[in-house]
Amino acid sequence: MLYRGKTVPAGDRAEWTVSLAERGQPIRARIGAGREPFADEPSARIVNLSGVNGDLRNIAGMELPARLFGRNRFRRGDTVEFSSTLLTHGRAHCVEWKGRFTLRGK
Repeated sequence: MLYRGKTVPAGDRAEWTVSLAERGQPIRARIGAGREPFADEPSARIVNLSGVNGDLRNIAGMELPARLFGRNRFRRGDTVEFSSTLLTHGRAHCVEWKGRFTLRGK
């Protein structure tokens, strides 16, 4: 896709949605296009390495605080449940996964 000024509009960037079992509203983030990631949840920390100029690579991670899962802190053996949906650049593809995960520690 070609864009005036070589800048991908926010609405065409990849959209990453994470839904937590304990939270009614999903967390929505925009990633990719060589731009800074952003989310509608201020406490979510997102890192993103994305391609530019036609390189569609997109590597991302999201860190969510324990309070979003209804806890003061995480402990070894805690279980968290969430689902994740990624709509790629321009809504070309959709990837979904979900699960219940037991946290491990030292």
